[in-house]
Amino acid sequence: MDVSVSLDQSSTLEVTVDYATSDGTATAPGHYTTSSGTLTFAPGETTKTITIPIVDDAVASGTKAFTVDLSTQVRGVLIDNSASVQINDDDNGIGVYPWGK
Repeated sequence: MDVSVSLDQSSTLEVTVDYATSDGTATAPGHYTTSSGTLTFAPGETTKTITIPIVDDAVASGTKAFTVDLSTQVRGVLIDNSASVQINDDDNGIGVYPWGK
């Protein structure tokens, strides 16, 4: 899954920000792979992408969510330091009926 992080305007200086995922209803390592690191925006760049591996477990489990948190910015101000990311279940699952249908 790709998550975009954007600056509201370009800078003439390098801008950095740290990121890390945290569990919500989606938990690592069962639903996604924990990710963390530093994004570096070169002068003039305004968008970077964080790629977070999603686990395909073939089990129907409904929509789950986790968070991507931003911190420790250099030469920038965090306007929104957290984003909720939803994993939409693409598994149909098998219906289980108590009456043996």
